[in-house]
Amino acid sequence: MTMSNSWTDYWSSGVLDSCPEHSSLYTEFFCSFWLSELKRMSDSRNNIKILDIATGNGVVPLFFVKNISKDMTKLDIIGIDKAKISPQKFRNYLINKDHSVNFISNTSAEIMPFVNNEFDWIVSQFGIEYSIIEKSLVEAIRVLKHSGRWTFVCHFENSEIIVKNKEVLECSNQLLSHWPIFNLTLERVFLEKQMLENQTESNKNKLRKVEVRVSSIISSMLNSNEHKKNYFKNVINASNQIYVESKSMSFADVKSRVDFAIDALKNSIQRLFELDSAAMVSDRLGIFEKIIKQEGGDIEKIRKMKHQGRYVAIELSGVKNS
Repeated sequence: MTMSNSWTDYWSSGVLDSCPEHSSLYTEFFCSFWLSELKRMSDSRNNIKILDIATGNGVVPLFFVKNISKDMTKLDIIGIDKAKISPQKFRNYLINKDHSVNFISNTSAEIMPFVNNEFDWIVSQFGIEYSIIEKSLVEAIRVLKHSGRWTFVCHFENSEIIVKNKEVLECSNQLLSHWPIFNLTLERVFLEKQMLENQTESNKNKLRKVEVRVSSIISSMLNSNEHKKNYFKNVINASNQIYVESKSMSFADVKSRVDFAIDALKNSIQRLFELDSAAMVSDRLGIFEKIIKQEGGDIEKIRKMKHQGRYVAIELSGVKNS
């Protein structure tokens, strides 16, 4: 699959995770995993050159540079992403540290600008599965040194993250199709501003109908399950804020705010759809194993990762044969 341009806007907002609605719940879990893997690598190497595929705003390199012990090996990390990225969260952590971290934007996992056998370790957290794995895995093995390692943490079907994101995707689609609360907020503001100049009975009736519909939509939202309800509460608060602030704004400015909210919603739907489509299923895992073996890789682990009794990701790891 391919990724949309919506990811450039997403990463420019400064978030670290590709699914921030829930990934904060697992930050410590994934950090512990990556640090244990880093220790394993550093036990046998003095210097480690690392490639992070689909790095986003660099969450995995950040785990490394924030937590690495002084007695551990020197790291040379390159993070690539197909989106335009400019992570800012490293500046304070790289001062006086004997490590190098660089990021390259607009770089596809399917065509990497690196020579053969360049990296000791290739990593990815919720990234490589978004690529066309028939091409990206070939590239990954190509740029990995002989006896080098690869470790990928991927989404997989029916994991807790995927299930929750499907619910958010369903909610977002409802907002565009059946529950257009932002559009109704705009209509409400328009009618109220009209009535300041002309309080006709027609305008009053229109306003009452809009208010009744908004009330009905909010009631339906709050009758959802707990996870959906929390999502809808944020939407309700956002639309209420626009409405309250509209009192001191021109209608054109209110419309710009609403248009921005709707565009953000559409981008979110696109990203959530891509996330769901990227999840590893049985067929893709079979393709993954086949390509790795064809390109001279040895698969050591394919295991589902469990956090607090629930599966949240799948680990795919191994080594390039010497």
